[in-house]
Amino acid sequence: ELIKFEKVQDKDEELPKEILSYQNIWYVGSASGCSCGFRHLMTPDLGFSEPVDWYDEEEEEIEATKQLYDGLKKELEKGNNVEIIDKWTQVESKDIKEMEVSLSNVNRNEFRFIENYKFVLIF
Repeated sequence: ELIKFEKVQDKDEELPKEILSYQNIWYVGSASGCSCGFRHLMTPDLGFSEPVDWYDEEEEEIEATKQLYDGLKKELEKGNNVEIIDKWTQVESKDIKEMEVSLSNVNRNEFRFIENYKFVLIF
């Protein structure tokens, strides 16, 4: 199993409630249990792109990210609103930047997370 979903409880103190827009909140983890098993960038400089030889990524991370992308796209197709926050535990909500990401423009092979960013997903 490459992706794990866990419904977040209101009592979760690490939850950045002040920057979340929707009532239903899920923690998405990879096979390792945390979200570090997905494709990530530390900064937005490289943007979205397919895996390349010179940027080391594990095959399992690539596949887990593709599977998550497919699920996110299905939720958007159903008309659901989706946002994703990729942040380190110690990072404060005020330091999270927001980016609108169109899944019509970013395909499943290019999608990856950017640390300390909130993605507002659109079609």
